[in-house]
Amino acid sequence: PYTADKIIRQLQRVPVLMIDDIGSEMQTSFSRDEILLPILNARMNNKRLTFFTSNLDLQSLEHHFTHTQYGENEPIKAKRMMERIHALTEYAPLFGENKRRR
Repeated sequence: PYTADKIIRQLQRVPVLMIDDIGSEMQTSFSRDEILLPILNARMNNKRLTFFTSNLDLQSLEHHFTHTQYGENEPIKAKRMMERIHALTEYAPLFGENKRRR
């Protein structure tokens, strides 16, 4: 059976990981600190290829990780998360027409 720990370990080790629309999820300290941070930390330490997509720029993403849905304000923990994201990424903003609005 799949457990949360087993899934996290698999996400830490897969050669390529794509995290789509990061920053759109409901942010809790648990999802940030106990799920996403260990995945990104292991991927950073082992130099695993990781792609992110987001509608947020990096500053807005840090704000997202700072404020949880329960009203917690944790800027230090958000900075820890952003350090890993910066280490894993080469920021490439894309601009263009929103195809969904047609």
